[in-house]
Amino acid sequence: MFSIKHSKCPKCNRAAGPVDFLKHHVKNRWHKLWGGKKRVFTADCPACSEPFPLDATECPHCKTSVTLFPLFLDAARPYLRLVEAIKNKLENLSPTQAFLLRISYFIASIIIVLLLVNKIEDEVNRGNMAKMMVAAFASVFYIGVSLLALSWILPADIGILVRRLRPIFKISLAINYLSLVLSLVLITDRWSTKAWILIGTFFVSIVATWFSVNFVVPSWFNAASILSGTYGAPEPDPNKRGRTSTHRPNILK
Repeated sequence: MFSIKHSKCPKCNRAAGPVDFLKHHVKNRWHKLWGGKKRVFTADCPACSEPFPLDATECPHCKTSVTLFPLFLDAARPYLRLVEAIKNKLENLSPTQAFLLRISYFIASIIIVLLLVNKIEDEVNRGNMAKMMVAAFASVFYIGVSLLALSWILPADIGILVRRLRPIFKISLAINYLSLVLSLVLITDRWSTKAWILIGTFFVSIVATWFSVNFVVPSWFNAASILSGTYGAPEPDPNKRGRTSTHRPNILK
């Protein structure tokens, strides 16, 4: 027993301050949670169903690789087979089956967009017209960001690929876009607080980028040129850029 004012035990000289007691308590709780100090978490092997430690790279019983990617691949293999089977089926459709598939996709697209329109109409009839308008305005940010993300993901020749589609598929994709926008409005209205938090994040990022490009970066280069003695006085701009005909050579404009 010793006073809590002491930072070390007077008998064994072990650190015993408030932080040390907290660390000791958390460590004990952690060890009790998974069985002890010298044990690790275990899982069942997907091949032989015997337990193996999670820090192992192969099952000690059947020598099957149990690293993260093989485990994920083993769990996803049935779904990958299903996707491959669907892909093979679509590639070997008869003309009649392909026609029926296009018609079914077109009809399904129309049904989905009508259901979404009816849902929004019900919200408006309940007196939520203002909420729907606010949600629609908020969705503008998400659509803009989504289009920007798609420009990074989609291939550069996506326009050529779309032009090669049949007219019914093009109409279906246009309807799908309407369904996506309507769904986005409903989701934004349903989780309005989370939606506006994300919108605020986007807006702050845009303002921060504008401020950095127009003020921080030019000021940084000007300060560096002043300190290095290479800062140049304003000189005529041959291209007549900006509101004046002079520019500083070290400003990025």
